[in-house]
Amino acid sequence: GVDEDQIWSNSRFRVCLKLQEKADSMEIIKHPDAAELKVTGRFYLQVGYNEIYELGQSAWSGETYVPSDKPIVKVDDSVKVIDHLGRTVREVVLSKKADNKNNPKQIVSVVKYLSDMAKEENFTHRSLWLDEIPPIILIDELKNKYKTSAKRFELIPVVGEYDDPFNQCKHPLSINISEDGNLALFGASGSGKEMFLNVLIYSLLKDHAPDEVNLYIIDLGSESLKSFESAPHIGEIMLSDDEEKIESLLKQLKEEVVKRKALLRETASSVLEYNTIVDTPLPHIMVIISNYSSFAELFPDFEQDVMYLTREGNKYGITFVVTANTLSSIKYKIQQNFKQQMTLQQNDVTDYSTIVGSTEGLYPSHIKGRGLVHFDRVYEFQTASIVSSGSTMKFIKEFCEVSGDRHETRTAKIRTLPDQIHPNNIIESRRKPLSVPIGMSKRNLEVEHLYSENDSIQLAYCHTMENGIRFITGLSHVLDILTEYQATIIDPLDLLPKDQTRNIAFHVDEVEKVAFDIYQDVLVRNNTYKDSGMDLSSIEDYPQRLVVIFGVSDFLSRLNDDLRQKINEVLNRSETFHKVRFLLVDHQDGYKNYILQPWYKKSTKIGNDLWIGEGITNQNCIQNINGKHELEDEVPNNMGYMMRNAKPQLLRLVEGKVK
Repeated sequence: GVDEDQIWSNSRFRVCLKLQEKADSMEIIKHPDAAELKVTGRFYLQVGYNEIYELGQSAWSGETYVPSDKPIVKVDDSVKVIDHLGRTVREVVLSKKADNKNNPKQIVSVVKYLSDMAKEENFTHRSLWLDEIPPIILIDELKNKYKTSAKRFELIPVVGEYDDPFNQCKHPLSINISEDGNLALFGASGSGKEMFLNVLIYSLLKDHAPDEVNLYIIDLGSESLKSFESAPHIGEIMLSDDEEKIESLLKQLKEEVVKRKALLRETASSVLEYNTIVDTPLPHIMVIISNYSSFAELFPDFEQDVMYLTREGNKYGITFVVTANTLSSIKYKIQQNFKQQMTLQQNDVTDYSTIVGSTEGLYPSHIKGRGLVHFDRVYEFQTASIVSSGSTMKFIKEFCEVSGDRHETRTAKIRTLPDQIHPNNIIESRRKPLSVPIGMSKRNLEVEHLYSENDSIQLAYCHTMENGIRFITGLSHVLDILTEYQATIIDPLDLLPKDQTRNIAFHVDEVEKVAFDIYQDVLVRNNTYKDSGMDLSSIEDYPQRLVVIFGVSDFLSRLNDDLRQKINEVLNRSETFHKVRFLLVDHQDGYKNYILQPWYKKSTKIGNDLWIGEGITNQNCIQNINGKHELEDEVPNNMGYMMRNAKPQLLRLVEGKVK
C-alpha cells in the first residue's frame, strides 16, 4: 500500500513485517531494519516515535489441532550427538506421529469455539450493512411488516420495498396516486411490468371500496389482467379488439372532467377535499394501459384524448397508469403529464438515467420485478408478489369473487352502442312525451328521435328497400308500445310483416280510400281550427296521428290525379297544430318525381332528413350536409344518419325481423 506522511503521523502503533527494500522500511518505521528480516513471521513493533521499538515473532496457528481433555506438556525426548566443543553433530527425535490428517487447523478450531460460545450466550454482532432485498416479497406480509394502513379515499397503494443503503434501512414502496397522479412504468420485456400492475391493482382492491376507486383497464399485453374482471371495482377490461369501448371510455372521461370541474369550482380545491364535505363522494377513476406502445400503434387517433385527460384529469381525480418498454414509446407531450416515472430492468443501461435521472452507478439486479425509483435520490426496489407459489391468476379470481360478495356497490360499465337496438330500451330514454325514438347516436350514446320540434314531415331515404323494411318493422314495435299516437302504416308494395303489432293500422290494398280518409281528417282539423279563430284548444280532443308511408312513389302513383293533388296539398300545408305527422320512407330514387313539390323542398331545406343503411356518400338526395368528411360510406344495415340542421349524426337504428 501507500504510506503517506499524514497517515504515518496519525498512526501511533506500527507493525512492520519483512520488506523488500530498505526504502520501504524507512517509509513505514523510519528504520531500514525491516528489510534485513529473514525469519518468517518476524516483525518490528514501533509505538510512537521509538517510544517502544522491539523485534518480535508472531505465533503460528496453522498446526493441526489435536483435541485433549487436559493440557499436554511437550517433553524434549530427543537424542543429540555433540563434539568436544558442545556443538550438535546429529540429532534424533523420537517419532510419535498420530493420524491427525482429518483434524482441522488450530486457527479454525479457535474460531469455531468462539462462534459456538457466541451462539450459546445469544451474542450477535452488528452487521456493517443490511441484507439485500429478497427476490420474493409477499405483499400481505410486507404490509404487516411495516404496519401500513389505508385511509378512505387516499390512494397510496403499497407495491414493493426499496433499499436505502445510505441510511442502512428499507422502506415500503408506495405510489401516492392521490397526490402525485399519473404513473408511467418502463421496463424491457420480461422485467415484471404485469407483475407490478397485478400487485398495484390487488393492493387498491384490498384497501379500498368500489365507491372510493373505479378502475378501467386496457390490457394490450398478455391479457392476464382479465383475472380481475369479476371485482366490483373494475368497470371494464378492454383488449385490442375493443376499439369502440375504448373510444367510449375516453369520451365519457372527458365528459366527467367537465362535470367534476363544475362541481369543484365552488366547493373544494381537490376531489379529496370535496369528498370530506359531501354526502355523495366522487370515486377516484384510474385508467390502466398495459403496453402503451401497442395502444399508440393500434389507436393513434385516441392519443389526443389521452394527452388531454392526463393533463386535466389529475386535478379532478382521474389518473392514468401506463406501462411501456422505453421512454420513447410515449410521445414527449404526454410524458410531461406523468409526474411519477419508474423503471424496471432495461436492455440499455443508458435508459435508466433518461427515466429516473443520474443513478450514480446504481443499476437494478437481474431479478424479475427489480427496478429503480427516484425520490430524493435513486433507490433500488423490488416489486412485491401476491403469492409465493401456485397460480397467481387463480388466487386473484378467487379474491375478486370474495370481494364481489363483500361490496354491494359496483363500478359503472362503459356505455357503448349496442349491437341491436330494441324498442323497450330506447322508449325508456325518451326526451319528451310525444317524441318518437328511432335509435341511438354512436357519438354520444343518446337516443335520437324523429322530427324536430316544429316539423310535421320527416323524410327518410333508404339505400335498399330491405334496409327500410328492417327499420319500419322496428319502428312499428315502438309505435305499438307508444300510446300517444294513433299510428297508420301504408305499405303499397306489401313488404312489411303485419302480424307483430296490435295497435297499428296497416294498409296495403284500398290505397285511395286510406288517402282520402287522411285528407278528410286533416281537412276537418284545419277547418275546426280556423272556425275557432285559430284557437289551439279547439282541436285538443283530436288524437295525435302518425302516418308512415313506406314507398312514397308507389303510394302516390296509385292515386288518381285529383286525390294525388289533395295529398300533395295536405303535405304542403301540414302543420304541427293539426296533430298529424308524416314519415315518408322510400328508396333514394323514389323521390325524384317529387323534388319540385313544396313539401319536399321545405323538408330538405330544413336539413333534418334520415338516411337508412350505407351509401350516403354516393347519393345525391341530401345535398345540404355539413361535415361530409365525417361520413362513413360502409355502415351496417341497421345503422344510418340523422341530419340535425344539416349536421350528420351516425345512429344505430331500431330494428325488427325481416319478413
